[in-house]
Amino acid sequence: MGERPPLSSARATRPHPRLAHGRNEDAERDCDAVLRLDAKSVKGLFRRGQARVALQKLELAQSGTSVVHLVISRDPRR
Repeated sequence: MGERPPLSSARATRPHPRLAHGRNEDAERDCDAVLRLDAKSVKGLFRRGQARVALQKLELAQSGTSVVHLVISRDPRR
């Protein structure tokens, strides 16, 4: 059998359908949970930014985008 993805990776996919259905607060909370497990989760950071833009939390979304760029620049494999 193949390896299961890490819990943080599996949880990082959960916000995507929530965003698609306009459940932005739920998506933001899911991303916060992912980031508590893995603070460098690019999916978690990116999707939390998407949720925050939809919630008009633009300053928070912008700061999260800066973190994504920093994480990718330090470890391009993420």
